Amino acid sequence: ASTVIDYQLPTDSRVDLTVFNAMGQQVAVLVQSRQRAGSYRATWDGNTANGQPLPSGLYFYRLKTDGFSRTQKMILAK
Repeated sequence: ASTVIDYQLPTDSRVDLTVFNAMGQQVAVLVQSRQRAGSYRATWDGNTANGQPLPSGLYFYRLKTDGFSRTQKMILAK
């Protein structure tokens, strides 16, 4: 199972896209770089940063850019 996260950048920006479990612990970093303005797609495979599979459940992702931050919830179903 994998989840696709689409996002757009109106201007060039530093981007941090991070996945957290329901307890607020960071479990994966999907993007950590400077990106040009445009549309992007990041895929999370349901694993931790070191490749360990995570159980089904509620997770959150946080998209942070220069001057913007958004947190959304998602369900991982295996």
